[in-house]
Amino acid sequence: MLVFIKILDKLKLFFILFILSSNSVFASVNDNEICKKTISNIESLTDIPKNLLLGIGKTESGRVLKSKKLIVWPWTVNHSGKSLFFDNQKQMKKYVLKHVLKGDNNLDVGCMQINLKWHKHNFKKINDMISPEPNVSYAASFLLQLKKKYGNWNEAIKFYHSSDPIKNKPYLKKVLNFWNNEDNKPTYLVDKIKTNKNKLMKVVSESTSLRDRQPFLSARWEKVTFFRKIFLEK
Repeated sequence: MLVFIKILDKLKLFFILFILSSNSVFASVNDNEICKKTISNIESLTDIPKNLLLGIGKTESGRVLKSKKLIVWPWTVNHSGKSLFFDNQKQMKKYVLKHVLKGDNNLDVGCMQINLKWHKHNFKKINDMISPEPNVSYAASFLLQLKKKYGNWNEAIKFYHSSDPIKNKPYLKKVLNFWNNEDNKPTYLVDKIKTNKNKLMKVVSESTSLRDRQPFLSARWEKVTFFRKIFLEK
């Protein structure tokens, strides 16, 4: 899944800030919709084409429900090539931390399947990699960096997955197949852990919490907000 092509010295990927107010619609949302709603909001704050990030999400952590609908499942882990769908964040976190403590970082996690081996150094805590907001924000930031580096979205999509053409070309086809087609059904199934329906969660909404988890990102956003306010008042 998500593999970093080359680690450049002193390269620091910026995050796309996504601050939720206390009245946010995400305060209580069905697990089936968490990734999709977070992706939609992140896309609206960036230059990423509508539904492109959603197409990547479906390719990375798409899960088929009994209704045959394909969703992006937030509590997904790919471990050494095997995809696992957990009932909730707590189960997923327990599994990930157990293997990290053993020195096993060959894990892709969350809505956008961020790889621990290549990307965890860009997060303050592993918990942030698992949470939908920072997971999707980081993926968006990474994709934008790749678009800037390679010049177009097709190349960015391929290198989001791998630098190996044998792997990234089929991946691109899958993503394009899902892009702008939310009702598309996959022709494949993956190993999964049985899940209960309609489990609800609370996504952290307070900006202070985000500031604690991602201080660099929060500081950047506060500066942007400050100067934007000044310009709007002129």
